[in-house]
Amino acid sequence: MTWWRLSKRGSALIAVTFALWVGAGLARADVNAHVAFARGLVAFHGAQWNEAIAAFGRALEADSKDARARYYRGLARARAGDTAGAIVDLEQALRDQPDLPHAWLDLGIAYLSAGRLDDARAALERAVERGHERHVAEFFLGLVKYRLGEYAAASELFRQAQADPEVRLPATYYAALLAERQGRPENARPLLEVVAREAAGVEIGEAAAQYLAGTDSGLTPSGEHRWRAAARLSFEYDSNVTLGPSSVTVFAPRDVTEKADGRAVIVAGLRYRFVDAASFNLVGGYEVSQSLHFDLRRFDLQGHRLSVALASPANRWSWGVGTEYNFFALDYRTFFHEALVTPWAALPWSENVATQAFVSVRGRDFLRAPYDPGRDAWLYAPGLRQYFSLGGANRLLGIGYRYEIEDTVSSGPQGRAFAYKGHLLDADLRWSLADAVYAEAAYVYRRHDYDNRESGFGVRRQDDAHEFALGFSYQLTDHWAWTIGYIGQRHESNVALFEYDRHVVSTGTQVVF
Repeated sequence: MTWWRLSKRGSALIAVTFALWVGAGLARADVNAHVAFARGLVAFHGAQWNEAIAAFGRALEADSKDARARYYRGLARARAGDTAGAIVDLEQALRDQPDLPHAWLDLGIAYLSAGRLDDARAALERAVERGHERHVAEFFLGLVKYRLGEYAAASELFRQAQADPEVRLPATYYAALLAERQGRPENARPLLEVVAREAAGVEIGEAAAQYLAGTDSGLTPSGEHRWRAAARLSFEYDSNVTLGPSSVTVFAPRDVTEKADGRAVIVAGLRYRFVDAASFNLVGGYEVSQSLHFDLRRFDLQGHRLSVALASPANRWSWGVGTEYNFFALDYRTFFHEALVTPWAALPWSENVATQAFVSVRGRDFLRAPYDPGRDAWLYAPGLRQYFSLGGANRLLGIGYRYEIEDTVSSGPQGRAFAYKGHLLDADLRWSLADAVYAEAAYVYRRHDYDNRESGFGVRRQDDAHEFALGFSYQLTDHWAWTIGYIGQRHESNVALFEYDRHVVSTGTQVVF
């Protein structure tokens, strides 16, 4: 459900604002800036967003410190779908004029639209304190707290927000969803009846009616769509093409080509939230991918991934289990398939620190020679992971460790050669560098001690692998992003045949709905 923006101050308020601001400012500002600002207001009121953005831009060229023009350009950008640009303008407007009326509210809504919940909460709390459109600010602050799982605070904010006719029905709708989530359907139904009756023909009215009729509205109780679709096209340069997907290195001499090549990679996926209840949520997904090498066509890989995840809400402690089935075809012929199950439990120590314990079990079955049946194996991997929120929803540090036992199914020489015990240490950092620019860096260290002398042709093989990854994403619009990434691998071994380096550079575009 999109909220840009609920305000209905209308032409009267626009006219009054125009008269007051233009009349008061003629003595201090450039005439051209005022003319551009006036044209911007007319275009803004006429919902001509691009014209308004251009006019307010001309006003800022004449006076770069005009907080009014920057504020209205931010609103116009938001309504045109440029949330990132809106945040830039609204933040700067508040730096130039911290007491600008309504700006903290609009900035909080922009943060909420961008998914920056911690930033949205801080901005909306300031809006509530300042009292401009207080109940509207309470509604949006309630929505933020609702999505953060702070249900008691959200319920009180929705109750207070219902005092304002502008947000009464949305606040009533979310109060009903909150009652439903908390297992109080007897309280939810009368609220939904009010919304369905008074907002007939509007999205929330139709959703309320569908809830009452027992049909699926396509929305979860958080007010978000149940489905999410994504597609990506990227081009990669690989200095050392290896066998299998980037998440799987088979670690055999024949798997490393020692040849460089370029490739195109196409990925498409769909995720659907089947259940979003008070006690648990259930999400399923499917993803298909295809790599197309320029020269080494026999390494073209097709992947199909099915996943189902069950998880409890984030309360004092939470739990879940993730399951996944992957099938891969190499050069358009069956290669291998695998199934994974990972139960987990997490304990938050504070708003910014949480610990997760998990156990991963994987069964992998190769479907053709020379890997079948010698490389078929079970993997058992218990582990711990520590998460740190570094001051925002888009600033997350994760550090983890897991112990691995790969138990090959075959007891023959090839099977014994690839049975190992190992350790994996990893760290990843996700950070919002600027509005619309996101970065992620990761490091993984693997230590594999192979059990049998067949692993190293008479000696027990010991491998140390280092992997580095760095990626950037630039949001061109709310749904479209440009990405660039790098992956580096250094694989060391006491058996020279298993040593190699690899570097992968990629760039591409991604669409998410």
